[in-house]
Amino acid sequence: MRRGVERVFKISVSSEKELLAILDAICSRLTFVDLSISSKPGVVKVAVRGSHDDVRRAASLIRELTSIVKRKSKLKLVGINLFEVRALSREAGTAISLELLAEALQLRGFKCRVVDGGVETDADEDTVFEVARLIGSAYSNLQYETKSSSVKKLLALASSVSGLDLWTVVGAAEELKLLGRNESGRLVLRKAWREALTELLSSLKEVEELFR
Repeated sequence: MRRGVERVFKISVSSEKELLAILDAICSRLTFVDLSISSKPGVVKVAVRGSHDDVRRAASLIRELTSIVKRKSKLKLVGINLFEVRALSREAGTAISLELLAEALQLRGFKCRVVDGGVETDADEDTVFEVARLIGSAYSNLQYETKSSSVKKLLALASSVSGLDLWTVVGAAEELKLLGRNESGRLVLRKAWREALTELLSSLKEVEELFR
């Protein structure tokens, strides 16, 4: 039986809030090793014990998680939020395209850019997670409705930008003759999808105003 190894990591923190965020991230992700944690003002000490490979993996994760938390803290000071792809995919219920999410938020009027492992935006958590859920729901419900990636992109964006449910969006697109159905009954585009998106969002804006 191989003996376990132990490494101790000292992490500097700028506030109690940052300390708690780092500990929460570490405890939720490093479940594959034994942890011993202690802290004093400005420093948290994490002792990790496990197999050589597990401890090496834990070291990499601790560096990554610490970097993310510190980056979030700095961005927060200028009104920007960082959302990791892991959390976004969890909300969407499926792997999510960061580029598509960023475009949806930009179309809603927010600043947003894709960064390594997530997105940075001035949108709040409720808005970002709502958009992620609408995109995920659209792709899930369209699984047997179309084979076209452009149709899926059009409808996911239109739903997540307008906040309207997918089938309301599909109905509007068919009424505008932006979408039709082929001989197999699947949705197909009748216009270039970018042109269709502009027209569809304009029409859906009128629908939104009727519900206010």
